[in-house]
Amino acid sequence: MKRPVAYLETSFVSCLTGWWSPLEHVRARQAASRAWWAARKDCVQPVVSFLVWKEIADGDEECAAQRAECIRGFPSWKSSPEARELAARLLRAHAIPETEAADAWHVALAAVGGADVLLTWNCKHINNPVTLPRTVEIVFQAGYRCPAIATPQQLLERWEDWP
Repeated sequence: MKRPVAYLETSFVSCLTGWWSPLEHVRARQAASRAWWAARKDCVQPVVSFLVWKEIADGDEECAAQRAECIRGFPSWKSSPEARELAARLLRAHAIPETEAADAWHVALAAVGGADVLLTWNCKHINNPVTLPRTVEIVFQAGYRCPAIATPQQLLERWEDWP
């Protein structure tokens, strides 16, 4: 049986490594990410993108190196005219705010690449329950299947439901 392709968005990768946050809600995300990774990483085909590589390089050098080591060796999807157009559609339709073009790119890269799931902690613009139906609609209208967009916590709790 083919393992589902999981696009690892930057917020997820960031929670896998580095120091434990002093903020309780961030520690909970870190714990859920690490628990999911330990329990499920061998059940998926993880992929990242050029954008994930660019974003994880920001910030503390030691943490950036840990993030890079975590995803080293995973397939890295490149930009394409199709992903560029889909990201632009998402922004034009206000499914994702124009100020958050990188978030539109993550969704577009995952959809165009054929990911089964986009793993993210970005619940403001990517996994937002208010705007997500519009995102799915736009991706579908563009001729793609929208990946399941979920947090590690959501997938950890409901993994047995995965097809």
